[in-house]
Amino acid sequence: MPILLKEFIATHVEGHGLAVDALIEKFHREPPIAQDTIGSPFYDEHYKQQITHPDYNRLNYSVQKALVEKINLETRLYNQSRQPGFFGQSLEPKVIHVLNHCMSYDLLDLGNCSNRAAFAAFKLYDLLKDTPIKLHIKGVDNSGNIDHVVTYIGNSSLGWFIYDPLTNPLIVFAFDEYKTTIMPLFKSSIRKVRSFEVKMSDMLVEKYAIIYPQYREIMLKRIDDLCAIDLLKDPNLISSIEEKDQSLTKEQINKLVIIGCLALKARCADLMQPTSQENTDLVAAASSPLKK
Repeated sequence: MPILLKEFIATHVEGHGLAVDALIEKFHREPPIAQDTIGSPFYDEHYKQQITHPDYNRLNYSVQKALVEKINLETRLYNQSRQPGFFGQSLEPKVIHVLNHCMSYDLLDLGNCSNRAAFAAFKLYDLLKDTPIKLHIKGVDNSGNIDHVVTYIGNSSLGWFIYDPLTNPLIVFAFDEYKTTIMPLFKSSIRKVRSFEVKMSDMLVEKYAIIYPQYREIMLKRIDDLCAIDLLKDPNLISSIEEKDQSLTKEQINKLVIIGCLALKARCADLMQPTSQENTDLVAAASSPLKK
């Protein structure tokens, strides 16, 4: 049987019950958009209640996430060659991928497996850094057939455990148990998935602490600048929404884009702050779309 996350942490370090509660509360603010493992008996009951609530609109959340991904891709957040000052030293693409997914979830509470696994790894590393426990952010399937990312917790002597907050943020699975009870629930990906692994370290945590405030300002400015009329003219965005539900009419898609844009702006309204003087130039540069 899975182990409660709070009990797992308490086995290795004391005094972090409130921090674990705060992590779970963060995941419970909104359910995951992806629901591949909802058929598991271990699927989180809180997620189920949220998903079945009359006001829950999965497509609305999907459009908001698509808008965040659009901003990430169109700005210089992923492109160190054009904006080397943002990340500083050269980092591997997989590390930039993890940092971006963690930062967007940290800011917006919006995301699926990569966002949640990355955020969990950073928070749990802070609790376990003085223990022999290691944390890795990694895909569950080395063959590239399953597109799903989790947090690996453990070491060679203890063995490895899986923390999958997309399925249930309350529990930790033994590796073999996860492999037999959860992994069969995932459908094979249409496209081959490139497997990756990022190991948590002090350097990664320090880098995050430096760049997150800058990322936050950039994203809030770009979201505030979103224009629904312009978004309706973006064929890539429209195509990505059509893929989520091919039965949607053009009018329904247009409505989803407008509602998603407004919802994302509302999500950020209380977070908006004036840009600090020291980051003004960086934010302005990174916020502008890349030239074709």
